[in-house]
Amino acid sequence: MNDNDFDREFEDEVRAEIQGSITPPATPMHLRERVERMAEQQLEGAGRRSFRPRLGFGAAAGRLAVVAIGVVLVAGTMVTLSWRGGGGTGSLPSDASTNPTGVAARSGDPAGTPGPTPRVDPRDVRLLDATADGSAVVLVGGNKIRVSTDGGDTWSAARPLPAATFMGGGADFVDAQHGWTAAVVKGSTTDSLVMYRTSDGGQTWQPSPVGLLSVGPGAWAANWEFHFADVDHGFVRTSSVVDPAKDPTPYPDCTQFATNDGGVTWSAPASVSCNETNATWVTDTLGWVTDTLGYAACQSSCLAPTTDFAVTQDGGRTWTTGKLPIDASEMGWGIELLVAEPGRLRAEVGFVPKSGPDPRQRHIVYDSTDGGATWTKAYDHNADEDIKVLAAWGFDHWFAQTSAHSGDAGTLIATDDGGRNWHEVASRFVTSPGPMRWWDSRRGVVQSYSTDISSVFITSDGGRTWRQVTF
Repeated sequence: MNDNDFDREFEDEVRAEIQGSITPPATPMHLRERVERMAEQQLEGAGRRSFRPRLGFGAAAGRLAVVAIGVVLVAGTMVTLSWRGGGGTGSLPSDASTNPTGVAARSGDPAGTPGPTPRVDPRDVRLLDATADGSAVVLVGGNKIRVSTDGGDTWSAARPLPAATFMGGGADFVDAQHGWTAAVVKGSTTDSLVMYRTSDGGQTWQPSPVGLLSVGPGAWAANWEFHFADVDHGFVRTSSVVDPAKDPTPYPDCTQFATNDGGVTWSAPASVSCNETNATWVTDTLGWVTDTLGYAACQSSCLAPTTDFAVTQDGGRTWTTGKLPIDASEMGWGIELLVAEPGRLRAEVGFVPKSGPDPRQRHIVYDSTDGGATWTKAYDHNADEDIKVLAAWGFDHWFAQTSAHSGDAGTLIATDDGGRNWHEVASRFVTSPGPMRWWDSRRGVVQSYSTDISSVFITSDGGRTWRQVTF
């Protein structure tokens, strides 16, 4: 048997294993996580928002798992801030009867709903948001936030969230003062969504009704997400999460509500495309999404997701969809980084290694000069070993973790030329890094995952040293 025959046999075996591992239901991972959170919240009361480890490409088993779910949402960055924009599923099993603790009510505001006390570890610190003005917001103890306005050097006292909300629903801040979270009030036949807003960094919260959440036939629950481009403009998108055993399309329809006054009032519901559901927000205005819906709909007949790639540069008001020029033989890929400069977009993509003597992770950079309508291959890049690109603080200045195996601290490396050359920054990095943000070339913040307790780390020396945020 020659090498080519062996490679073909190996590839056939891998493809067979992949195809067998993605038998229906082929629900995208973000949907599975949301449904799991919904069930946990219904059983245990108000839950806490979970930051899940992103998938690395170091081990063969990990690579197969990545392909099985489409390798679509593998990374968050400075720049792909996976925590930008809120979302959640489920509803609170109680009726609106009292004003939530810590909420300054206005005339005409609906009454809030006190929620159950979550069973959480007070040491658990989770990064909710990091904003362009050098601010950061963390969730502590599952039901309080602390705010830093100086890159994590100092933090505010703990500020309670509205008792009706649960952080499985997310939070979105555009600066240290202005933020939003939400709650679902359960009714006899329909659930209603209420948005809570703060203009003083979470010291007080004001509620405003958004609209009804309908759950269609065969659906598990109402699904919703929200995002704000600035202090005035934002949207809430709702849909039903359906059982893929009954309907291969996870979202039967999507409805959007919009606000132009910071969430005080909301528009009537408008039917919108579901293709931009579950976006990853790079900044308040720049975001992207890949075609997870198309991949879920094709079920087990798909060996890889489609190459559709939609980008918005105005906070989600309009979207431009193009196709990445990825060869159909590729078994799996994922966008690890999206950066922008005036008139130009750059997407960094990691590929599942093909069979052969050097099964390292492969990376290709694609450029667009028309807002994402068309993309061209710019260049290949790679480091000396497997890497997971994490973040950027400029168009060419990126950070990555080496030896990207689950739970491995690895090494922090950086590039100043868009991945062509890399240098070591820190020989030991935090374990299982998640969302990462750089305010400038020296100050950054990263979420570190753990089985039970998550942590947040801050750097002020360009990543050479990191200190854990503790309270």
